[in-house]
Amino acid sequence: MRFKDMRLVCLVLMSLLVLTYGTGWSSRQLETNNVHLRGSSNVAGIAQQVAEVYMHENPDIAVTVTSIGTMRGIKSLIDATCNVAMASSESSDEQVKHAKDNDVSMTKHVIAYDALVPIVNPSNSINNLSIDDLRKVFSGEINNWEQLGGASQPINIVSYDGSSGNYETWKDVVMREGKVVTPTAKIMSANDMKKFVQQNPGAIGYVGLPSLDNTIKSLTVEGVKAEASNIKSNTYPICRELVLYTTKDSRESVNKFVEYFLTDKGQEFVKKAGVIPAK
Repeated sequence: MRFKDMRLVCLVLMSLLVLTYGTGWSSRQLETNNVHLRGSSNVAGIAQQVAEVYMHENPDIAVTVTSIGTMRGIKSLIDATCNVAMASSESSDEQVKHAKDNDVSMTKHVIAYDALVPIVNPSNSINNLSIDDLRKVFSGEINNWEQLGGASQPINIVSYDGSSGNYETWKDVVMREGKVVTPTAKIMSANDMKKFVQQNPGAIGYVGLPSLDNTIKSLTVEGVKAEASNIKSNTYPICRELVLYTTKDSRESVNKFVEYFLTDKGQEFVKKAGVIPAK
């Protein structure tokens, strides 16, 4: 083969490799009927259990679940590197713009209802905080429990990173008024946050309903307890929806998986996870 012909063959092969692998997951997988979910860790645990049952009943469909945080999950859907985004907060203005710029129309499917609950060490005498109290605590304006009627002890704040739906909901509902979580806050996952609060008498964090247990003390907010009736009625101040986002041109296999999530069988996994079923 002449050198010129060999060079042409090499260029064609390189182009095929770029098309096949260079553009990542989307070019290889989104053209199949497989379902790939990315996003919130609050949804991922439930989605994984639903996926296992669904694949057993539909062996021709592969469902993968990747926990990368709500914000990254929604971005992945817009960028076509997944076909279902898992979210535990509303999409941001920036994401709405990103979707519009890319001519992507997202469809929202509420699968469950949840709440964020302030947690403290069981030794803490505080039982209730207002939204204003929480805002001042997490911004650093209030830095000692004595200012809230508790013991004279520094407040140690724990929060989540900016890609988390927990953080986004807390920012939207609690912080507001231009306030931000103090940069001195320790950034942790929910499990690490619980351990830190268990071990530190001055600590405060916030977790979703499934993380609540008797190793930590949950606070009421504005005198309202985070229980099912108050969350369903939106009486509890820090409620949120757990959501699956798809696009308007989703494949039938994707739509069928989301529909399955909302059947009695799918919603049973939601209930077992400790959040409130949407159906």
